[in-house]
Amino acid sequence: EYDNETLEMKSIDRIRLESIREKVTKLKSITQTAYENGDYSADKWLQHHEKNLERINKLLNN
Repeated sequence: EYDNETLEMKSIDRIRLESIREKVTKLKSITQTAYENGDYSADKWLQHHEKNLERINKLLNN
């Protein structure tokens, strides 16, 4: 069973993760465009953003 403080922290952490996920999703979209335009090393940044999103989604689903 959780106390109010624990629930509040979980809520705050969730809000932060959702905010980070939104920002990383935008970065991924920008990087995808750069990749399609053939920008140097965009593929590596795209992989980086995809891995970050995967980690964030795992945390949010727990």
